[in-house]
Amino acid sequence: MGKKYIVCDSARSNWGKTELLTEVIRILSSKYKPIDYHTEGRDSYVYYKLDNGKTVFVSTLGDPGSGYLNWWQKGIDLEADIFVCACRTGGYTLNNLINLANTHHYEIIWFKNFHFEDHSYVLTPTYAMVQDLEATHICDMIHLL
Repeated sequence: MGKKYIVCDSARSNWGKTELLTEVIRILSSKYKPIDYHTEGRDSYVYYKLDNGKTVFVSTLGDPGSGYLNWWQKGIDLEADIFVCACRTGGYTLNNLINLANTHHYEIIWFKNFHFEDHSYVLTPTYAMVQDLEATHICDMIHLL
């Protein structure tokens, strides 16, 4: 069995984590048929098998009190090789992710997505371009792991 990775967007509240991971899901779904998925409101998890045989679980849920642990456990139960998620920069979500990684032998790759402090940018072409570039970069990395 190969090395397993968690690729985590660790950032504060309202930093665009959900939007970025939703874009990752969109890109992966354009190339691979989801094996399993679930959506609640604006959050989703999706499980894929890549052409190289590796499995990827992407979860947008990561806020305290949101039920994220159930979704993360789903990714563990599916034995995902690569687990993509979001968490806060401190507190329970961060500690729970570190514990999950240690317990299930995942190496964590941390990142923080690009962010516009001026939220009026969210609906602009520039914001969409930045989200697409970053999500594409994450998908490229997933394929290389």
